[in-house]
Amino acid sequence: MVRLYIMIIIKKKNFGFEIPKPFYREKGDVKCIVLGCDPSSNLAYEKNIGFDTVFGLSNTDYNNFNKTRDDNKIMYKYFGMIKSNLLKIFKDEETMLNSIYVQNLCRNYLEQETSKYNIKKWKNFIISEGYIELLKDEIKQFPKVPILLTSYYLLYALDDDCKSVKYYYDNLKIVKNKELDRELIMFSRCPAYSLKNYSDYCDEIKNCLKV
Repeated sequence: MVRLYIMIIIKKKNFGFEIPKPFYREKGDVKCIVLGCDPSSNLAYEKNIGFDTVFGLSNTDYNNFNKTRDDNKIMYKYFGMIKSNLLKIFKDEETMLNSIYVQNLCRNYLEQETSKYNIKKWKNFIISEGYIELLKDEIKQFPKVPILLTSYYLLYALDDDCKSVKYYYDNLKIVKNKELDRELIMFSRCPAYSLKNYSDYCDEIKNCLKV
């Protein structure tokens, strides 16, 4: 597997789709920024369908968000656990939708899903392509609003002193990031880190978001 990683060169892939727009309702109500890695997905590779918004969360797509239609099954793979964890933070679904600003760190589709890439190479690609600077400029409109990191790849790219995912959950640790001037919160979409199993960490996130 390591040899395979070394051979893979990270490249953008042009499907002919527009870059997905960030998802939000009212910017003045935003309590957290939910950050994904990039829009690459099986929906693009297998069905040549792109996301209109990050994670496919346009109002139309969200209203159809379920496990019955084939394309929504694929969407659920990427946002299902994030949604489940967000509902542990916010009192109801409407409040949750009004409180989040959802964006990807890498705006472009890539030739492979993020997890297929060596994490060090992915970080170097993110830095060299200027995506961190792009994020910094975009989130100035939300001063001090914390970022929920839905993948360890994101933490690795944004924090030079990062620990394991489990470390943050077990020790109730939230990163104070000087470069982005806000807290970074590990918010894994891996089922092993469902917030239903980490009530103390869930409370720590609520305190940080002031909800």
